[in-house]
Amino acid sequence: MKKNQFSPKQIQNILQEMDAQEAPSVVALCQKYSISRQTYYYWRAKYGTDATQTDRIRQLELETRELRNMLIKQRFQIEMLSSSGFAAQATR
Repeated sequence: MKKNQFSPKQIQNILQEMDAQEAPSVVALCQKYSISRQTYYYWRAKYGTDATQTDRIRQLELETRELRNMLIKQRFQIEMLSSSGFAAQATR
């Protein structure tokens, strides 16, 4: 059995095709792209049917990663300052 590899963007486009009612049915869409109905419904559950929603989720995940990195750096700086005695000297 041949396993097709679709990028997330391609999957979003396929799902959008069904949402825009460009395909007459799920069966026709699956035949067009040589995927099973199970794959279609798996993709729909995983990626959602709204591409903008998927893009927004990716954007939020990236922002969360950046904020976590900033927090880690800040905690490290605080730890370094407190271990060097700088915090104790500043309060005097």
